[in-house]
Amino acid sequence: MPKPPTVYEVKRDFAGLLEKADAWIITSPDYYGNVAELSALREYCDQTGKLLLIDGAHGGHLHFDKKLYAGAYADMWVDGVHKSLPALTQGAVVSAKSEKYALALRAAVDIFRTTSPSHPIMASVEYAVKYPPNAALEKLVKEFLCHRRIFPTDDWTKICARFGKHAYEAEKILQSEGIYAEFCDGNVLMFYLSPATEIADFERLKKSLLALFEKFPLAETDETEGEEKRVEIIGGKTAWIPLDN
Repeated sequence: MPKPPTVYEVKRDFAGLLEKADAWIITSPDYYGNVAELSALREYCDQTGKLLLIDGAHGGHLHFDKKLYAGAYADMWVDGVHKSLPALTQGAVVSAKSEKYALALRAAVDIFRTTSPSHPIMASVEYAVKYPPNAALEKLVKEFLCHRRIFPTDDWTKICARFGKHAYEAEKILQSEGIYAEFCDGNVLMFYLSPATEIADFERLKKSLLALFEKFPLAETDETEGEEKRVEIIGGKTAWIPLDN
């Protein structure tokens, strides 16, 4: 399962583009639960006077963990709370760490947002951002994440179970049991939990996955193909495309 490029790799391969950029925009955590090198990114942006903007759509629940939370590092960031907290669909928060950026952000939001926002969605967002952590569930999930068939991730709410060539077959079996993965990439079945997940539901998922691990053991080729592979950054040509095109 590939991880995002490191700060070193981006600086090495795209130094010219970085010098021209006004901001560094990243997604953290990504869909697989990988958290970017936030501390190194913050240090680089401070040294170069660039803004750090983070799409934290999949990490709104991490605000209790300052080592992983986008808002502990970014100048401006988005929490897509409807993804991992109990908020209505489309519920999200965009924030800024200083008054200067907050005022600029407010001016921009006033241009793009609707003049008739959904008050139920906004109320659900206020509820969601106050939702407490679930230490008991987090402990149980982290213990399960140590299983050799689970890819290690930075975000405990993302369970990436390896099935290799049997991934789609395993997905269908789980669906017949009323258990639906967030997605299947042909190797990994990914399950998206949240602090609002019931422990009983997690235990049911765990039991089913363990049974499928027995049913579909990984062959040696599956083990090799399943090892983490870092994405190679290949510098290419850049072109400006008119909006009309």
